[in-house]
Amino acid sequence: MKELNVESKKFLCNDSPTRWNSTYELLKIAVELEKVFGMFEVKDPTFVRDVLTPSKEDFNICRAMVGFLEKFKVKTDIVSTSTKPMAHRFFGEICDVYKHIKEWAASPQFCLIGKDMIDKYDKYWGDLEKLNDFLYFAVILDLRFKFDFLQQAFEKLIKLKNPQKDPMLNSEVILKAKVLIRGLQQRFENFFYYYKSKFDNTDSSQNQTHGHEDVVVIDDENDFMDILGLQISTVASEAAFSISGRILDPYRTNLSANIVEALVCTQDWVRKSRKQIVDNIDEILKDDEVAKALENAIKNGDGKGKQPINILE
Repeated sequence: MKELNVESKKFLCNDSPTRWNSTYELLKIAVELEKVFGMFEVKDPTFVRDVLTPSKEDFNICRAMVGFLEKFKVKTDIVSTSTKPMAHRFFGEICDVYKHIKEWAASPQFCLIGKDMIDKYDKYWGDLEKLNDFLYFAVILDLRFKFDFLQQAFEKLIKLKNPQKDPMLNSEVILKAKVLIRGLQQRFENFFYYYKSKFDNTDSSQNQTHGHEDVVVIDDENDFMDILGLQISTVASEAAFSISGRILDPYRTNLSANIVEALVCTQDWVRKSRKQIVDNIDEILKDDEVAKALENAIKNGDGKGKQPINILE
């Protein structure tokens, strides 16, 4: 690196087969150090003999993969933040992700994985009429966006989802988006009158004069919900797309749901604290003394042990 004047403090990292972000970091660093691989080939004969030297084409593929994964890394960091209210940004972020996947799926190198990702996306976010209304309400309450943003977003998403072989007319796209907006406006207005009847000291009969008897039904235990203060996700960014699972072994199969919940919540609190007490819940669960103490506490308690539980990250 010194001979090539490569100014970087990064070095190759290990790849984890269960965490996609480790693959992203590995490839990103490798691309930055492309020249160094070539220098190894010149300086060290054993490098060529023992290692399959990456070619220029290999690095081109890596560079493309880094560009593809970087969008997801950025989005994951955004939605996993725990210090700012992010609900108003979520709908825009998932729209941007869909646009990103569609664009890359058109590339021969990414067409196969792109199709699989689009199918997965559509499973959770594809039906605009079935998304949680709070995602839309948060956008509406943001003074920078409101209904105009949703109208434009609906139009773009409808165009992206429309097959290229039989494209919709622009007027059809606009009309379909307006239908979605009208339904959303009605539900948002109902939600407003629910709040008004709940917290306004004025005569509640005013609601009836506007013909809004059928308001949104919400659990009375949640008398007030700050929509813009809702967190998008409580999952840490490094675990958001992990495919690994933490399996309770025979020492921990008698943990009750309450104990498991307490451990998970404790991990969440520790993760958000300024001073790191433990790295993660694995350290707790792998401690045999802790496990046996919990087991004895359960046996000596109400005896409400549960069946083996899988805790997925």
